[in-house]
Amino acid sequence: MRRVDFLILDARRISRNLVNEDNTVSISDEEVLRYLNDAKDRLQSLISAVKANAKIFTVEKIIAAVANQDGYSVPERVFYNKEVQQIEFSASGGATDYVLLKKLEMMNRDTASSNYPSGYYRRGNKFYPVPVTETSAGAFRVLFERQLDDMDKRRGSITAITGLSTTGFTSITIGSDADETSSPNLSTIDYVCLNSVDGEVKLYNVPVSSYDSGTNVLTPRTGFVFEEALTTAQVNGNQAGVTSIVVDSPGDFAIGDDVEFINQATSLIVLRTVTSVSSTAIGISGATVNVNDNDLLYRNPPVRIGDYVTFHKYSTTHCKAPDACEPYLVHYAAESLLHKDSSNDIVRESRKLQDMEAQILGQIASQTSEVQFIPELSPNEWW
Repeated sequence: MRRVDFLILDARRISRNLVNEDNTVSISDEEVLRYLNDAKDRLQSLISAVKANAKIFTVEKIIAAVANQDGYSVPERVFYNKEVQQIEFSASGGATDYVLLKKLEMMNRDTASSNYPSGYYRRGNKFYPVPVTETSAGAFRVLFERQLDDMDKRRGSITAITGLSTTGFTSITIGSDADETSSPNLSTIDYVCLNSVDGEVKLYNVPVSSYDSGTNVLTPRTGFVFEEALTTAQVNGNQAGVTSIVVDSPGDFAIGDDVEFINQATSLIVLRTVTSVSSTAIGISGATVNVNDNDLLYRNPPVRIGDYVTFHKYSTTHCKAPDACEPYLVHYAAESLLHKDSSNDIVRESRKLQDMEAQILGQIASQTSEVQFIPELSPNEWW
């Protein structure tokens, strides 16, 4: 799906809500964004209610078991906090050992412990294995319908990073495109997300401590850390004018990985792509660099030079609904704009929107061309 600012422009064109003669707009982009996100939420609710075999919003999350822990938080953004589809358990944590757990009720609670829970029950945003696991070597695999991320415009691009480590960073610098005028803006926002140029969210929910409009420096709150620690390689010896960097553990990297490190020639962190891996060195794309002994190279960092900032938790520049849903989002926003303007065109736009809705839901509800067998709860049982 296209970037959200293009969807905003299309909705404005359809509803003839572009710019006034004095080069102002009567309806802000923030309001159009709200309409687009309303459309996204409505459409996901309608699609989810169809209960089609094609689980187009289903994702999975691996949760490490903790010995003698009673309950586990269900992964974030579970749709309406209820759409968990199944939970499996692996006593070893290995991918080949997962066993499906039975869905139980709260009355089945059993606080005895075992290495092999047979079921689970839900309460609020948590699930409780039955019986309680007594091992920390295992893992739960949770399949659930995830609420789509909210759409937002690009609010600025990252031009510099300071204090990058395996667990976090000290601050980022936003370029000249920094959004300092909208409401909210970088000076008033509580959380930001970091997105690639194609809208892939690299880092969710960075809590903002401060933003300096003079230097464009954004600082996260104390205590913020990455969800997972980064893999690193340490530079062996001072190296100048190189595109192949000798490191202590090149085997931890693969061709195509992104890598960030300090180019000592400019004293700035740069982002490059791994082009080759040997027994002693990592080849990188782009111009030559200078690195110093004991410098660290960070593999696939979630904060990157050139990525874009979006406002609020769970936000992205590209909606993750199927591409075929894009016209619906645009026309929903256009209808809302026409309603705001009390335009007579709203009748025609509403009919078009109803037709689109019926078409999308009909397609989702229809069976795919795959051969669908009758579901079996225990397909490996022979009797």
